[in-house]
Amino acid sequence: MRSQALSTLFTDIGLTLIGLMIFVVFFVLMIFFVFRKSGKSHYEKMSKLPLEETQAPSQSSQKDSNNSKGTPNE
Repeated sequence: MRSQALSTLFTDIGLTLIGLMIFVVFFVLMIFFVFRKSGKSHYEKMSKLPLEETQAPSQSSQKDSNNSKGTPNE
């Protein structure tokens, strides 16, 4: 049953090979793009982002956001 279903779905070998070739070319291009030498500094910078400390929002910006909600100043 399975072989009958597959033989009716993939009858055109040319289209199947074209799809496979498109996938292989895309995969190889992505591998070259990821492992290129010029991208090393970008990946190092991105890898350090989770370790950087961020500043807490200042109190003045919190008051400004409260004013925009229609609450009176304190």
